[in-house]
Amino acid sequence: MSDASAANSVMPDMEPVVFVAPRKKFMTAGLIFVGLAVVSLAIGILLGLQLTDGTYFMVALVFTAIFGAIGVMTVVTSFDPPRLQIDAAGLTMSARGRQHRILWSQIEEIRIVDFSVIIGQRSLKRASADQVPVHRERLWLVAWLHSGVPLPKGHLYLPQWWEAIGGVRVCDLSYMYTSVTEVGNAVARFAGERWNESREPR
Repeated sequence: MSDASAANSVMPDMEPVVFVAPRKKFMTAGLIFVGLAVVSLAIGILLGLQLTDGTYFMVALVFTAIFGAIGVMTVVTSFDPPRLQIDAAGLTMSARGRQHRILWSQIEEIRIVDFSVIIGQRSLKRASADQVPVHRERLWLVAWLHSGVPLPKGHLYLPQWWEAIGGVRVCDLSYMYTSVTEVGNAVARFAGERWNESREPR
């Protein structure tokens, strides 16, 4: 019997739970970057016409290319935004025509981790006594896999190996624009004993 069949036989009435990032968020951000690319190009052309030194024009072109590339990639993402599915078999994260699935049988433990805690700890080591960094919560769904399970390759918006804590970042919950409690409840319902409510890294 496969892992999916075994899981479904235990929880036959549990429907998959799906969280999808809003398309508007990515479309808006993409159009902003495209707009910045147009402004940068316009400034470059203006400076190129007024100044004999072509350095400013070349710099403007570089920024135009950077802003344009980010804008186009973000707009493309809006057509297939990050999507997290939680079901009896495991977790599936998909975006931009790609997907990565992690089975519950591959997971040793799963938590929602406050990424800013790790950043804050590193910042505290560098900061002076009167320069304590401001805490800004950023939450990730993180899974620790059993030994021998292949690690994800880490495409954009898909699960990535996180060496700092020895786990896999499954999903940045800030993309989802949904209640973190709702995500946690869904994971806890399917993960069972693998779920840990702590938001500290393991």
